[in-house]
Amino acid sequence: MHRNYLFLCLFLFSCGASSFNQNDVHNTWPDKSALMDAFRQQDTICVIYGKEDYALTETIIAGIAGLDSRNLQSEILVLRDDKVTEEQIKRYPVYVIGTQKNLLVKRLDENMPVNFTETGFIFDDIKYNDKSDIIKISLYPNVFNPKMPITLLAANSEEYLIEYIKEQFAQSWGYFFWESWGYQIFDNGHRVVLGNFSEDKNTLWSIDKKLHWDFNFVGNKVGENAYIEFYTHDSGVDETNLKDISQTTLADITAIEQFTGKTLSSKIKLHLYSSMEIKTLMQDDANQANIDFEGNNIHTVIGKEYKNMYSEAPARLSLRNTLGEPKIEALETGLAVYFTHNWQGTDYNMQLKCLLDAELLPSISNLINNATYNEKSEYLNAIVCAGFINFLIEHYGKTYLLEHYLQWDSNSTELIVLDIEWHTFIKNTSSQNKNSSPPLPENTFLKGFNFAHEGYEVYNGYMGSESDMSIKELQNMGVNSLTLIPYSGFSSMTEPSPFRFSNSSGAENDASIIHAAYTAHKSGMSVMLKPQLWSHLGWTGDITMQSEKDWNLFFNYYEQWIIHYALIAELYDMEMFCIGVEFQNASLSEHNKWDALFDKVRKIYSGKITYAANWGTEFETVSFWNKLDFISVNCYYPLSKKTNPTDEELLTGFEKNLDVIEAVQKKYDMPVLFTEIGFKSIATPWINPHMDDDDQAYDEMAQKRCYSIMQQAMADEDWIKGVYIWKWPSYMSYSGKKNKDFTPCGKAAEDVIKDWFLK
Repeated sequence: MHRNYLFLCLFLFSCGASSFNQNDVHNTWPDKSALMDAFRQQDTICVIYGKEDYALTETIIAGIAGLDSRNLQSEILVLRDDKVTEEQIKRYPVYVIGTQKNLLVKRLDENMPVNFTETGFIFDDIKYNDKSDIIKISLYPNVFNPKMPITLLAANSEEYLIEYIKEQFAQSWGYFFWESWGYQIFDNGHRVVLGNFSEDKNTLWSIDKKLHWDFNFVGNKVGENAYIEFYTHDSGVDETNLKDISQTTLADITAIEQFTGKTLSSKIKLHLYSSMEIKTLMQDDANQANIDFEGNNIHTVIGKEYKNMYSEAPARLSLRNTLGEPKIEALETGLAVYFTHNWQGTDYNMQLKCLLDAELLPSISNLINNATYNEKSEYLNAIVCAGFINFLIEHYGKTYLLEHYLQWDSNSTELIVLDIEWHTFIKNTSSQNKNSSPPLPENTFLKGFNFAHEGYEVYNGYMGSESDMSIKELQNMGVNSLTLIPYSGFSSMTEPSPFRFSNSSGAENDASIIHAAYTAHKSGMSVMLKPQLWSHLGWTGDITMQSEKDWNLFFNYYEQWIIHYALIAELYDMEMFCIGVEFQNASLSEHNKWDALFDKVRKIYSGKITYAANWGTEFETVSFWNKLDFISVNCYYPLSKKTNPTDEELLTGFEKNLDVIEAVQKKYDMPVLFTEIGFKSIATPWINPHMDDDDQAYDEMAQKRCYSIMQQAMADEDWIKGVYIWKWPSYMSYSGKKNKDFTPCGKAAEDVIKDWFLK
């Protein structure tokens, strides 16, 4: 009765908007992918705030006004709840922000899976009445027009909602508008509930309990030492790992106290997780360790991919407690790494020498400039900063460092002298260790896939349990090598700009790459790390700078980006590293710059290196193959121009392509890798294998034909070292909708590849 009364009130209040009926959902509402497509196609977003949420209103208006318009692909209409029209609510993607005072929040009360009360809100039959509680429901069908998405961000307190929104503005509002999670609930800044709605047509838009997490933020205390209390948040933390980290942190912090002459005022709370997946889902942070300086907490993962690969976080928090926060971030990072036994399982002095030899050390003036420091790779920074601290202590003494730690003041002349002395010191510092990535198996044909990070919700990307199951399936298919592909973008085809390191929690971040490599190695596979650039602006091969000055800057930015991944490949024992992918114009016109980059990578990475050239002009004419270990081609040569060729004609076409590739192989007398080769499941995938051609009909048998032909053509070509098929998804259900994409997963072509690889 109560529900019917509310429904009537809603109807009277809604100014004629259509009412909600759960029974109609399965038959009439679009699924999530359709809503996401609708969002992409719109050029306007409606943000609706409440007229009585006064302070919140100012935050929203000021924040949106401060957005960089160059990065916005949609116009944002900021409208008051009593001024927005019914047409606007129905026509555009809608973003409702506010407390219960927002009129739209009241209108949505019975139309979304959350109910608001006088004291809070109810979700999944649980009451949330704390004033800090916030709920976000993203890209849900707008009941007033279910073909358009609506996002609801509502809170019990305007004060806490303002803080949350300010944090979003400080990060990326692209992710604020485009959220992959179905729902999230926050309590005192902690994400306590996280999940997605069902995409099954029989339970569409209901809570999917398989993708639902309730988190315990308090944790269970499992031990302590003189400086740290240890808490676990899941049951998988190994006792041996716990003992190791307790002993290591005890020794590190004892050394810090002796060095600084100060003691920790209170114990650190170290929260331990058995997997990066759980930690990242809880913390929305994909770093190996994240520090809460104010609360004296660290959240980190031990064991598995990080076994004996220690983070500097405990040392860093200890230094902050004893010495305070320095003006220069590099000094705190360096001293923390300096005091961390077995930092990332390596000898930073050895890595420092490699960086010096490769001419990759930043100047001290750049190192102590927080802005330029934060543009560099975190791994490079950690190694360089620790080496710089070691130099200051050995060359100038502990007293000198401690006197300069909080406030560093040096003129340019002093810094130049310091640079020279530092480099001399590195050359003379002894280190018995050498870089040594694991070798590739001798005389083994590499049967591989490009492993595509198709899921962006942690559990279904490289980092997640779904990814582990997907790699297991590849193992069952006979795959013995896996390519991992972190991406970055570019903002212009003709002007240089820095390349961003991917660090959002659901993306191809460093921790996700490290986890996928660990899982592949456990499954008996070698790993190739193949970083790539992509942009909606165009193909990487068409990037063309307008002057030598711009080319130099472009390669400077690219070097900073690619060296980061070369260091990851070295530190985490990845067998192969691909230094570039399909830079056709840049590879053909800037040969010398690539030569220099290959030489630099050689000096810091000890595994095999290659470059993935685009089929055709680039592969056939580029002249730097003798600088590498493999000739590599992304092979999308057409097999036939006919719409209905015979198998014999397709085989002849494939063999002609192999003749072209073999001619390059013979010229350089080097083994060849097919770093990419693939065919879509469309009617004629052999005509233009590289093209989308999604207007064609779905046809998995045509895809199967192409892979059968490929197997026959390559059978007796011993100059081919390996094949990496494009592509295999990071979660198995990706192929469930019979998509026309390249992946053979779940299609007839999968059996062909499995039979071939298992022979």
